[in-house]
Amino acid sequence: MRAALGRPTGEPFQPTKEDKDAVQAALRGLPSHGWTAGMFGRRDRALLVLSQLAGVPYEHLATLTAGDISVADGVATIRLPAGEWTVGSDGDVVLCGSCAVTRWLKILDLAVTKPSTKTIARALKKTAAVDHRSPHVCRSGPVLGEATRGVPLLPPIDQWGALPLPLQRLSPHSTSRRTRDMRAGQIGGGRAPVTPCGTGMWSWSASSVGVERAGPDRQALAA
Repeated sequence: MRAALGRPTGEPFQPTKEDKDAVQAALRGLPSHGWTAGMFGRRDRALLVLSQLAGVPYEHLATLTAGDISVADGVATIRLPAGEWTVGSDGDVVLCGSCAVTRWLKILDLAVTKPSTKTIARALKKTAAVDHRSPHVCRSGPVLGEATRGVPLLPPIDQWGALPLPLQRLSPHSTSRRTRDMRAGQIGGGRAPVTPCGTGMWSWSASSVGVERAGPDRQALAA
């Protein structure tokens, strides 16, 4: 796995053939439609692309906001004070990294502007499966509401597909663990040991949907 905690930035990132093969296999298995599979799938597809194809280090992925990413002409660009990374398009829509990022941004914007789990569920249920007939949504990019631009890009999701309000961030360990599981073919998530997640916060992954819990008395959240 090329992306890692604290990996130096500022250099062009070139994923290995092994990286590309693992990412492509996972992208073919992760759904972008349906409820709740499409909710987890869209977030995890974006996580996989950003960490493995763009090479954004996990410590920076944990701090990304939706507004740190712009998508235009098939290229997703991530800009942070620590550096800049890009994800290009792919002729195969299913494997298109920029499309994966764009589709997650669209559903995240919906979650912020219309904070109703029923609304999100309805939208994902109506969405067709991504295949060779699907359009390249990365060619125009999403139009994000001002409120969406400031929210964490990769929030936890509970077992019912709901996002925590206010939106929280997955820890670097959680993003790293989830990526490792996906590369290993564990699309549905798995168990992980308890790890610190900021001051007074603890997180762990559990069950077949990768549930993460933060804090001893808080609702289970998905990793």
